[in-house]
Amino acid sequence: MFSKMLCLSSLLSASMFSSAQETNTDIIVSAKNSIYRYTLAGDLLDTQPIDESNYHYPARDLIALDNGEIAVYNGVFSPLLSILADQNWTHQNIEGWSTINNTTYGGITSLDNFIYVTDMRTAGTGAPRGILKIDQIEGTAERFFENTDFIDVSLGADNLLHAVVSDYREIITIDPASMTALNNSTLPGLLIARAITADADGNLYVASYLDGFHKIDSHGEVVGTIFLDYELRDVDIKGDLLLVAGRDEFFLLNTSLEIIRRYTNPDDYAFIAFAPSKDTTPGEPGHLSRQPHFNARYLDSDMNGVFETRDEAPSSLSVRKFSIFEEVSVSCYDLAYPGELTSASLTIDIRGYTTTTEGVNIYAFNGATATDLATQDALHVADYRPVQLDLGLQTLQLNTGTLAGVLRENGGVCLRFEGVNNGANTQLSTNSELHLDYEGPISTPEPTPTSTPSVEPSIEPSVTPTPPTYARHYTANHSSTLSDNDQDGYFESITSQPYSLSIRKFAAIDEVSVICYDASYPGEIVGSELTISIQGYTSSTTQVNIFAIPGENPITPDMASLPGELLGTYYPTQLQLGEHHVELDSSTINAELFTEAGICLRIEGDIIPTNTQLSPNAQLTIWLDSPPGPSPIPSTTPTPTPVPTVTPLPSLEPTPVASQTLDCRHIVSSEWESGFAADIEIRNLTDVPVSGWNIIWTYDNGEDVTQSWNANVTGANPFSATNLSWNSIIPPGGIVKFGFIGSKTGEVSQPTWGGDCSQSL
Repeated sequence: MFSKMLCLSSLLSASMFSSAQETNTDIIVSAKNSIYRYTLAGDLLDTQPIDESNYHYPARDLIALDNGEIAVYNGVFSPLLSILADQNWTHQNIEGWSTINNTTYGGITSLDNFIYVTDMRTAGTGAPRGILKIDQIEGTAERFFENTDFIDVSLGADNLLHAVVSDYREIITIDPASMTALNNSTLPGLLIARAITADADGNLYVASYLDGFHKIDSHGEVVGTIFLDYELRDVDIKGDLLLVAGRDEFFLLNTSLEIIRRYTNPDDYAFIAFAPSKDTTPGEPGHLSRQPHFNARYLDSDMNGVFETRDEAPSSLSVRKFSIFEEVSVSCYDLAYPGELTSASLTIDIRGYTTTTEGVNIYAFNGATATDLATQDALHVADYRPVQLDLGLQTLQLNTGTLAGVLRENGGVCLRFEGVNNGANTQLSTNSELHLDYEGPISTPEPTPTSTPSVEPSIEPSVTPTPPTYARHYTANHSSTLSDNDQDGYFESITSQPYSLSIRKFAAIDEVSVICYDASYPGEIVGSELTISIQGYTSSTTQVNIFAIPGENPITPDMASLPGELLGTYYPTQLQLGEHHVELDSSTINAELFTEAGICLRIEGDIIPTNTQLSPNAQLTIWLDSPPGPSPIPSTTPTPTPVPTVTPLPSLEPTPVASQTLDCRHIVSSEWESGFAADIEIRNLTDVPVSGWNIIWTYDNGEDVTQSWNANVTGANPFSATNLSWNSIIPPGGIVKFGFIGSKTGEVSQPTWGGDCSQSL
């Protein structure tokens, strides 16, 4: 492959980078719908075909993730986020994600557990546009800058996002945590960009399709230009090294724009990125981003110094101190101390404030040993003045040294928010996010807590039950919006299979929505929830109710007024757009509600005015304490409508776990003196899909699990892991994977398996 590689005289290769960079860094290339991996010296290491790629609309940009996996922007009009891990591919799609079919368009980059991709409006499925931020832990996606088409986005060495607008001239610099624009600039002169990145000093590096590769300083002046190949399309940066891809060749440069090496492309159209060498054992990741596992709001209504009221599942947090009562709020984060902290920040979402506030203080304390969260002794880590901040996401820097002292005690931390003067009133979102940067690996085993808070963790908008062993997931097979246009009390209009369901009650129209599921009564139900996707709302809503009514197909007008069983409620305008889990009252779900046509849910507002847009394919999940009977297969396949969330695997009709055969594999990805990082892969060996899994494993050498992701992990040798909502289904022959960090005193042993694992691969 590299017989054509040009070795320019000296090429400065001996002096431009160290041997450590030679051995610790590889180059990965996306071309011909395959991934090529090379050493910096230009030796081809391996080639991996990109699964689910399209010959007519090939894969575009790629990025190496912190865990060594490779993420690919796969396609254009309906692209997939394709991730390669240990020679296996997984694929995710997002509603409306699309890009014009230009061979240089389509950018992807990553930071911590987030992946960022460009989005464009097209004539096909891609009506939305902007930058998508995909959370690989939570399985969700959010779209930002929805009025702009982008062709490239990258994470510079300055840890900021730099995005190229589709006019090739405008560059937007973005804070990746809050996704707010820090700077909008226009390229100087007649320069046009197809790809961009930045160094740690804020200098931009622009790959132009026509006129070379340019370095632009922080004042917007061109300070260097080099003419490489024609049709430059991609650039990546690592320290003071740059990779630039053209049509025939790609190049290794330094930040002074001196060529170190040049290579022949494996194909005319290629994208490139730096990647950790496969021969280098990856260290513990240097970044953590965590949302709270518990929120609470405490009220001292009689101002006697005792907080007698506690809201354990608030829709928003309140920070206020009036003459008649005092209120504080607490958010707790479940994490083990990761290493030597270098920086810490907190992203909060300010929902509103009504009076002048002198200041809000943030105090940190150890959640595992706390006895009274409202008055627990705590250390001051930050303060801010809400009225000096805009509504929406704000990033606050925390006192790193103080926070590190709290984390070193036991692992886990709680933050308490409280105002300092009369008249303080601030509303905060409950989904604040704690960001930690650290040097590793330094592993501190997490001791067993001496005591725990007396309340269970709560997730907005309601508590999601811990899934028992057996779970059933139902996808709506038909849905309709029912309208009473003339307000005569009769719903004469039906819109079947709408793009979105409407719940509103205006002076001129009254609407409710009905969603039906092809399901028979599964038996004794111990938990249930409805996964909804809120797509928009335009006015204040007090409450939305969810009623269960007997199944019927097709949906008829009288289903708007049939008596039903109230299963749950939620408050849309207190939720963000996107996916939410609403807990249902399982005790009211009985056999009488299930007919031959299944069960239906009616969703309706109860005040004037309401107006909420929902996705029509909400998922109904039911948990059982014993194996369910066979699940009926629908006679017709419903037309799916995508929701704006990451969908790791296609929706398939579930099969009871009791009849499944799963093989499990324990893979240690890195080790250090007192700890290790590992993944567990779960493979479905049957010819039918499975739904819901419970994996049990036991170590022989006393290893412990201190932190996990992509599964609910509990226990202490043996450990148990259950699926999340988005990775519960494993198709025939398919694989799902979750990961964790553990502590050890010796060699990591291969575990013995239990639960749904039948044997080890």
